[in-house]
Amino acid sequence: MLKSIKYLAVLFLLCLGTYAQSNIEYKNFLIQWEGYSSYVYTDKNGDKIVGIGHNLTANNQYIYFKRFYNAEEVDNFFLSDLSIAVFTAQEKHPDFNSLNKNIKFTIISIIWTVGPSGYSKFSKFILSINEKVSLNRLENHLKLLEKSLDR
Repeated sequence: MLKSIKYLAVLFLLCLGTYAQSNIEYKNFLIQWEGYSSYVYTDKNGDKIVGIGHNLTANNQYIYFKRFYNAEEVDNFFLSDLSIAVFTAQEKHPDFNSLNKNIKFTIISIIWTVGPSGYSKFSKFILSINEKVSLNRLENHLKLLEKSLDR
């Protein structure tokens, strides 16, 4: 499974194009990968899923055996799940808001797929993103310093 997640991460980076970081564009992007269903279905792990990959089983929300959720309910699940994904991304990547859009979408997509605790296991990936940000910041600082010394 880890290899398939790494493959997905690379695929996301290649296919993202230019997306803004609005809820609607996150939603449209995630629908491409997760699909959208107002009806509850069972995934390959036996979990009950609805909306844009919202896991009713993991969240103990499948107690009433409701089979259909209206658009407002699905949107509420999406906004809740997105806020968890963004919070996790910001927690693991202090400079998340300043990252390249493609990297942001990749991070959110991975968290969406494996969950916050699963994402925590990607320690090398997390470290490499954070080190890259630090390196870029250092490079920018050195360029500014060089310009000021040239004057």
